[in-house]
Amino acid sequence: MSRSRSKSAKRQLSFVDRSGRGGQPPMAAIVSKASSTSSVDVPGMPPALTGASRSPWLWMAVAVVFLAVSGGARAWQDARFSAASRGASAAPFPLKSLPASVGPWHALAGTEQTLDPRVARIAGCSDHVIRTYVHEATGVQVTAMVLYGNAEAVSGHTPEVCYPSAGYGLLEGPIRRDVPLGESKASFRSSLFARGKEDSGDREEVYYAFRHEGQWFADAENHWKVFRHRPSMYKVQTQRQVVHGERRDLDNPSEAFLRALLPAIEGRLNPVTARTGIAPLSGATADLKRPA
Repeated sequence: MSRSRSKSAKRQLSFVDRSGRGGQPPMAAIVSKASSTSSVDVPGMPPALTGASRSPWLWMAVAVVFLAVSGGARAWQDARFSAASRGASAAPFPLKSLPASVGPWHALAGTEQTLDPRVARIAGCSDHVIRTYVHEATGVQVTAMVLYGNAEAVSGHTPEVCYPSAGYGLLEGPIRRDVPLGESKASFRSSLFARGKEDSGDREEVYYAFRHEGQWFADAENHWKVFRHRPSMYKVQTQRQVVHGERRDLDNPSEAFLRALLPAIEGRLNPVTARTGIAPLSGATADLKRPA
């Protein structure tokens, strides 16, 4: 710092020597003189800097206080978010208690599955249920997976990421499909994946959506900012085999199944939402109570 001041002083003096010979000293000389004497004020110029304002220790002290306050606020925020995340680790109701029959769909005996603990941890879920339902009249089978867990982790695992890693290629989608729910609707994403030969390989249709704060949506990437404040989330995903040439946009069995399943989930979470499809004005998941 002393070297830079010395160079600056030399530049100022050099300028004075070159331009202030014989006559009134130029403005640079006046400024240089005023800066050396704190008690002198030059008309039309800002007051001279005092020794305290030039001292680096003052600014260092201000910076230390600012960092301490910021660090304390961040620690308080992290502690609050951590407490909220721990409070959301337990599902409001056991997902295995979801009914084995929803409308004309009935769970096939012996088809209930459990995720490997390592997979469940990666998926961020603290509770889940996986069942295969069959339609009593048509015989169409739909496998449903319902998860509950940390929103940031659960929302990161989508079929667009997981299916290609299992050897499937994307044939169609993803497209948005709205499923009626009371007086409202639940927005899902639908895709068609295939593995093997195009005309004879496995084809799987997938629907998925998330439930967060009483709303159903699939575009979790547009909601991530609120996940730390409201860390709990549900995910519903269905999959079924599709035959070659099937019209998926007409009387889709996956959508028919979801129309039967979603009211069963809402009925366990909030009777008002299940009846009207409209979430309460206050935080829906914050006010949930575990059923007796």
